[in-house]
Amino acid sequence: MVRVAIVGASGYTALELIKILLRHPQAKITAVTSRQDGSPPITSVHPSLTGRLDLRCEDLSPQQIADRA
Repeated sequence: MVRVAIVGASGYTALELIKILLRHPQAKITAVTSRQDGSPPITSVHPSLTGRLDLRCEDLSPQQIADRA
């Protein structure tokens, strides 16, 4: 299993990457990062992911990203 952290998850490119990774049998999305205030759920940023990914956008340091991925 490949653990993946998405940096800049609020953008359109990140949304498309998340959709691809959700279909990949050997990928697990472990973190999504964004500098948005309040650590919103990814589903409030991208409603099309409702029921598919249950993570919050976080403002993580490079070391925290490496630790999570």
